Amino acid sequence: MADLSRNTSSRSWRLTSGVGGMVFYDTDIMAEYFDRQIVAEMLRNVVMLRFVAGQPTTPYMIDEGMMAVPTAPAFRETHIQFCQLAGVSQARIVDMVMDVFQEELDNTPSDDCHDCGYESAYNNMLDMGDEMRRLCETCRDDYGYCTEHSGWVHPNEGYDWDEELCNRCLRNAVPNVVRGWDFRPDLVFHPIPPEGDHPLYIGMEIEASFLDARKGRTWAGTYLPEFEDLLYAKSDASVNHGFEVVTHPMQPAWALENFPFHIFQKGIEDFGMKLLDQSTGTHIHMNKDAFTPPVLWKFLQIHMKLPEFCGIVGGRGQDASFGSFQRNSGNFLGVDRARLLEIAKQKGKFDNPERYIAVNLRNEYTIELRYMRGGTAPKEIKKNMQWALALFNFATYLDIKDVKEGALANPGYLLGYINDREDEWPELVAWISKEIPRPISLRERT
Repeated sequence: MADLSRNTSSRSWRLTSGVGGMVFYDTDIMAEYFDRQIVAEMLRNVVMLRFVAGQPTTPYMIDEGMMAVPTAPAFRETHIQFCQLAGVSQARIVDMVMDVFQEELDNTPSDDCHDCGYESAYNNMLDMGDEMRRLCETCRDDYGYCTEHSGWVHPNEGYDWDEELCNRCLRNAVPNVVRGWDFRPDLVFHPIPPEGDHPLYIGMEIEASFLDARKGRTWAGTYLPEFEDLLYAKSDASVNHGFEVVTHPMQPAWALENFPFHIFQKGIEDFGMKLLDQSTGTHIHMNKDAFTPPVLWKFLQIHMKLPEFCGIVGGRGQDASFGSFQRNSGNFLGVDRARLLEIAKQKGKFDNPERYIAVNLRNEYTIELRYMRGGTAPKEIKKNMQWALALFNFATYLDIKDVKEGALANPGYLLGYINDREDEWPELVAWISKEIPRPISLRERT
C-alpha cells in the first residue's frame, strides 16, 4: 500500500510510494496551479492518450476527490510536464479527480455487463430496440431472438426456444402443423377407387424452402389444415428453412382439377416461399399395382434409354445428388436386360440397395421418380403431374412394333405423343417447347 498523508488545510494528498502501478491526482493541488479550464483540457488529453494506447478509459474511484488509473509509457511525458508545472515532485502520474470532472465521468461507458455487473463485455452490445445492452457471453446466451416481431427478448419476458418466439407472439401464433420426418398418416385416396380396380394414383413430396423458416411454418399453419385429407407437412433436414409438403394418393385427372395450387401461389407472394432452391426436389410416387409387367418394363426402359431427355424435363439434369441417372456408370438400376424383365414381372419388387437414383423401386407399394426439381410454382407442379401421367400413358400406348422400331430410345416418339395432347397437358407442352431442343429425328406412330 502507498503511504498517503493528508494536509487538511489544503486538502492535498502526498504520495510517498506507488500502489502496484496505480497513480493519483488531487484536484485541489491542480486547481492551485492551473485555471480549471486548463486542468479539464489536460485531463481530456490524458484520457485520449489512454484510448490511443489501448488502455481502459474508465478511471477507478479511490476516495472523494481522488482517482487511480493504470500507468503506461504513453502517459509519462504528460506526467513529467504536469509535475514540473505543478511543482509536485512525485514519481508517478496523477490522474482524474471526481469532484471536478464528474460530468465527464458520468458519460464514460462502463465495460461491465448490464446483467451480472462483473464480466467485461466491452464489445458485446445487443440492440433491444429501446436501449443498447452490454452483455457478457454468459448472459448473452439467455437472450432469445423472436422471429415474429424481429427483436431480442429479455430473459424476464419469457421465450420459447423451440418455436423461436417470445411469449407474447407465441400466444398469437398460428399453430405449428409441420410433423416429424417419420410421420405416416392413414392414406386417403382421391377419389376412392372401385373395389378390385387399380387405376393410376400419384402422390407427391414437394420440398419447399422459405426465406424465413418462421414464415414457412405460418404458411403451413394457415393453409394446410383446410386440406388435411389431402396435404400434410413433414420436417426435412435437407431443406433450407423449410419442409416437404406431402399429398395423399390422387388420380392424375382429379389432381389437375382439384389440387389447391393457389395456396402455393399465396406462399410465393406473401410468405417468402422460394420458387426454386438447390436444397429442394420433388418426388412423385406411382402405385405399382397400376402397372402391368409390360407397361412397367417399357416405363423403366424409357428412363434408362433417355436419361438426358428425362433429366431436362425434370429440371435437375442427369446427376442430381438425390435422384441420379448416372449411378452404376449410367445404368442407374445396375441390371441387364434380362434382369430388368424379371423385375417388371415381379411388379417392381427389387432389392437394389440404391435409393437415391432417378427411379427408386425400393418402396413396397410405389415407384418413385426422384429427379424432379423442387419447383413450387403452380405451373411447375402441374407440369410434374402431367409428366408422370404422360410417361405412364405412353408406356401403355406403345406396342411391340413401336418398341422394335426404337420408340423407347428415340425422344421424338414421346415428344410427338405429348404434343398431340396439348389440351390435356398444357403446362408440360409449354415446358417442353421452351426447354427441349428440337430433336434430329421426330417420328410419329402411323
